[in-house]
Amino acid sequence: MAEDNVRFSITLSPYDFRKLKLWAKLRGRPPAAFAAQIIAARRLD
Repeated sequence: MAEDNVRFSITLSPYDFRKLKLWAKLRGRPPAAFAAQIIAARRLD
């Protein structure tokens, strides 16, 4: 069975988003490349 792509969103504070963009820019990657790390760091209680 083929699986469809899933789209979801995460909410970041303006401060966290600026830090994420800076972190990504320093590494030459788009901010979306680090979404998995953000999600993994958050608990889903």
